[in-house]
Amino acid sequence: MEYSIVENGVVTNVAVADSPLSENWILGNYGIGATTTDNITFFPKVDTPTVITDPVINWKISCLAFRNRFTSTEKIALYEAAKTDVSVQIYLDDVQSASFIDLSHANTKSSVQELETSTLIDAGRAMIILTTEPTTEEQ
Repeated sequence: MEYSIVENGVVTNVAVADSPLSENWILGNYGIGATTTDNITFFPKVDTPTVITDPVINWKISCLAFRNRFTSTEKIALYEAAKTDVSVQIYLDDVQSASFIDLSHANTKSSVQELETSTLIDAGRAMIILTTEPTTEEQ
């Protein structure tokens, strides 16, 4: 016969024997982990599903790493534009004076997208610059 060994209301083991060897041996195989409050009614162990979460990505990178996301041609276009457009010069100054660049920040996104809109960087480059996952070297 099969017996469930119950300790503190939880089946901790199942044994096969001719008769119970202890008062905490209850006739029947209720499965390890099953619970009871009265040794008569048993509730099967409920496995809680493992929740897999996406890793948290740190979108903050160094200013140099941010600059390195631009091609040489794009950098030249930015500096040439800064000679006649003060808003581009302010943008470059802001990048240079920042402690880090947060690629997920709304201001960063809108600024880089504006560079694309004004054709200082090629179409599609804003998405690449902003959404390429940072490497550990960039942080």
